[in-house]
Amino acid sequence: MNLLRSRAVLGAAAFLGLGLIGYALFSQPTDEERIHEVLNELEDAVGFQSPPNPLAHAATVRRRLADLVSADVVVDLPERGMVARGRDDVVRLAVAGTSRMQRFDVAFSVERLDVIGDSATASVDVATEASVGSDPRISSRRADLEFVKTDGDWRLASAHVLPQGDE
Repeated sequence: MNLLRSRAVLGAAAFLGLGLIGYALFSQPTDEERIHEVLNELEDAVGFQSPPNPLAHAATVRRRLADLVSADVVVDLPERGMVARGRDDVVRLAVAGTSRMQRFDVAFSVERLDVIGDSATASVDVATEASVGSDPRISSRRADLEFVKTDGDWRLASAHVLPQGDE
């Protein structure tokens, strides 16, 4: 009797294990998960650990942003009086804004994410750490982001970064 029960438990465990493996292999990420992936890739695209060559940095950022932001993306930084329209403008803004830095790190923390069809809005906390010389500068802002889904891929369509204190 004990042997029969052991086999039944082992069989159930094996069936459950195979089911979990099948789910992991064949399930598609949700739209929310894909948007989180875009944000993670954006962090990697603009951050760096040592001062890059400006031309090489611009080329790298341009290449990486091509798959992450829409062609007509708009980034609004009212605190700095800057608005970037289109990928090339965003690349210029990213490279110029970090040109004197030895290190730059950015992290997005999603506070709210709403997906409706092929568009999504998100409210995120944007934390940055920049090193100019030996002085690290840590900053946090809230940003309102809009995403669009084009050909099955999510891309950033706009970002409005709120001034510190307006959060």
